[in-house]
Amino acid sequence: MPGVTVVTGINNVGKTRLLQLLSQIHQSWERPPIKFNRLSIEYTDETVSSSLVINEYENPVGVYRRMVEGQIVKELVAEKNGGIIRIRLSPNSFLQDPKVLKQFTAQHDDEMDRVMSSFIFVPAQRIISGSASITRELTPNPSGSNMAQLLLTLRNDMDERFDVLRSIIKKMFPEIDDILTLITGANQTKIIIQDRFSGQRVGINDCGTGVAQMMHLLALILFSPPGRLFLIDEPHVYLHASAERALAEVIRTHPEHHYVIATHSPVLIDALQPDRIWLVTRDARGSMITPLFALGFEERRYVFRLLGWKPSQFAWADRILFVEGDSDDTVWQAWFRLWGWDNPSVRCAVVSLDGAGLTRPLASVIDELSSWLLVPMRVVLDGDQRGTIQSPYVDFLPEVEIENLLIRDVRAVRDVLLVTNPDIDENRRPSLMNEWTEEVIQQFLTEHKDKKGSKKLIDLANHWGVHYRKTVHNPLIAEHMDPTLITDVQEVVRSFILGTEHATG
Repeated sequence: MPGVTVVTGINNVGKTRLLQLLSQIHQSWERPPIKFNRLSIEYTDETVSSSLVINEYENPVGVYRRMVEGQIVKELVAEKNGGIIRIRLSPNSFLQDPKVLKQFTAQHDDEMDRVMSSFIFVPAQRIISGSASITRELTPNPSGSNMAQLLLTLRNDMDERFDVLRSIIKKMFPEIDDILTLITGANQTKIIIQDRFSGQRVGINDCGTGVAQMMHLLALILFSPPGRLFLIDEPHVYLHASAERALAEVIRTHPEHHYVIATHSPVLIDALQPDRIWLVTRDARGSMITPLFALGFEERRYVFRLLGWKPSQFAWADRILFVEGDSDDTVWQAWFRLWGWDNPSVRCAVVSLDGAGLTRPLASVIDELSSWLLVPMRVVLDGDQRGTIQSPYVDFLPEVEIENLLIRDVRAVRDVLLVTNPDIDENRRPSLMNEWTEEVIQQFLTEHKDKKGSKKLIDLANHWGVHYRKTVHNPLIAEHMDPTLITDVQEVVRSFILGTEHATG
């Protein structure tokens, strides 16, 4: 379907290669087979999985027609060790675009050819030509080599689209006052930037790299014929956060094109509000791309808004751990660091379910999550919920609430709430520290064993003349804890987080 598709994942998993693959499929359409360098494709049947796996070896690839069940369909064909792998363009293919995904009969060939010819690959690193010989150009090319001629033509024609481009660039880069196209010699033109602050005129190639590359990308969007499918690799490179958000606004306000964007920028992903998110991972088999959501864009946007989530919380993870409470996610992230699970091989997002039970029972929210999330998921609830929810997706803390785990480490509690707490009166701190030793605090906690951990932390803070703030103090206590005191918590989630169990999601 039309719209914005985000392809994301950690570095060096194959995001760029996937865009190159699509571009090469386009190049090979109706041409002799070409060679993909160290690339092949293994298609998993749609009734089993919707993944696309790319293995690393060198093989010839071409696009062919074949008769299948009485219909002529087009397939991508690859050879592997003398065998043939066929990838039919079908409803679970990568682009999720009905125009590409139908099993085309002969009468659909013209439409398929039109779709395939619409692909435009935009690499992350492009050298934009700031000067060129004067010729009339009305459409930018993917390499950016005709930008100077294009802008000169549009400016001389007083084309209002040039004013739109200039307005967007000035919004993205406030230091730019104007875009000029100057005649610099016999039959030569050059792109010049008028600097707002210095008053100087600077050649585009002497400006920051992000300016030239963004000007080219915007020109592709604004001046290309409708119906292009842009394969854009890492458009966030060289951009600051406000420019990323401005770019997302441009993309969203130009739905006449389709966009497949490879990025790992949370700023850009959240600003884009993509219609589809695909996760790229890599293992010994090669690179695998998997969709994250079964929901459509509007349904997912509603759920995200209702629960206060952002797309970037999910985008890079190949598994998701949902936890209770508005600060529990930061506590778990601190524990991940304690356990050494904060490395790139552990691609588990921790997302708070705070708010999920406000409008309907938590059990129904969990069932709904499991139906629209296409990556493995687990939900960890407080121990006092044990017995109230029966679900294969749910585990429980070994304590009634997360604060009961935090107060296991008296030293961490004392350090955060008393020793280093900036809210403690400095004149009182020495006497409080003398009075409230670790032993005294442990005795206080033992004497109030019938109270929940959160109430004990509130009472301790009140004794010291400060307020206990869950969202501030819980993560601080968690990151100062002795990890040996929470090994039972680690065991609850270890197999799921490290991917050593078969998790359903």
